[in-house]
Amino acid sequence: MSLMRQSVFTGAFVLLSAPAFAQISADELWKNWQAVSADMGYELAAGDLVRSGDRLVAKDVTFNMSADDVKIINRVPEMVLRETGGAVEVTTSPDWLSETTVKVEDETQTITTTLSQTGYLMTVTGTAAEPAYQIKADSLSFAQKMPITEGGAKTPGSVNTSGTLSGLAGDFTLTGSGEAQQMRYNFIAADMKMVLKADGGADQRSSFTLDVKDIASDFQGSLPPKAAAETDLTALLKSGLNGVSNNKSGAVEFTVDVTSPDLPFKGEGRFSSTSSSFGMTDSEIKLDLDLNGIQAGPAGDKPSASDLLLRGLALLNPNATDDDEAFKSGTLTVTINDSQALLDNLSATGLIPADQMMGVQMMLAMFSKAGEKPGSLTSTLEITEAGDFLVNGQSMQ
Repeated sequence: MSLMRQSVFTGAFVLLSAPAFAQISADELWKNWQAVSADMGYELAAGDLVRSGDRLVAKDVTFNMSADDVKIINRVPEMVLRETGGAVEVTTSPDWLSETTVKVEDETQTITTTLSQTGYLMTVTGTAAEPAYQIKADSLSFAQKMPITEGGAKTPGSVNTSGTLSGLAGDFTLTGSGEAQQMRYNFIAADMKMVLKADGGADQRSSFTLDVKDIASDFQGSLPPKAAAETDLTALLKSGLNGVSNNKSGAVEFTVDVTSPDLPFKGEGRFSSTSSSFGMTDSEIKLDLDLNGIQAGPAGDKPSASDLLLRGLALLNPNATDDDEAFKSGTLTVTINDSQALLDNLSATGLIPADQMMGVQMMLAMFSKAGEKPGSLTSTLEITEAGDFLVNGQSMQ
């Protein structure tokens, strides 16, 4: 079972307080949260639940899930649901704790995540049939520690990730029940910072930093029942997950520093802006990218651009044994718009050295075809249920 995927579902509750079919009453809202949590495969409980005037105060809140190979425990010291005459306002403690324990080949791994917030407020309005949620916060931060394993065995190393969203706001609705839950959200943030550091030993270290300005994201689609309990993206798609997400940002800055005998790499980059569209239906995913705003390239040792492209394709190899493999069968279509402008910028900034440009263009010709928009390139990657790996219909085995 994927550790990363479980972490994503773990954070969903504390970020949006497990939105359900909201009612005006704080008591009914709490009961509905419990019902929708159960439908997701979780149990929502409070050590102490007290009504005080227009407030329902829940202390020692837990949001837990247990299955054969995974156990998730979320703890929020206090949540306050305050009735405001037609709406319910929800506030929480400044710090939350999440712990995920997973068995991998008879070894137990534990991921710990601390979430912190300042100025967080969720407002629930609407009716049972059409609930509406609004969230805002000055900041939301997380710090996560994940163990590193080799062949299922623990190693002294770990992956430490932290990040902060600043100036965020959004709205969210979840309607329907059972097989027909419809979700819609809009989300903006002034800034997102993320730092990842991995230490796998003396010759295996890496770090990655990311800073994204002016983020805007939206989604509209449907959710399968008990979505949180699914173990891979393919199962989610086949059980009813579908929709379209659009994402934009302003300036993006990143740095990469990898110490490894196989692929040493050090660099930095900057995009003036990015945009993407992400669509899911049945067993197909479509990703549409605009990334030609890159302004700065790497410094120091660089791997071959062709080598990087092949390694990227290898991540989709259905024969891989990595536990975090997300896409086991189905189709992924990637479209890069204004591809020549992107290549020119990558060359101008040094990400693709001039002596490698012809090789990169040949690789793109092998693995892509002309898209619907002028200047765009499209590549369709398919993993069949029989385990065959196809690129634009051609076998790569």
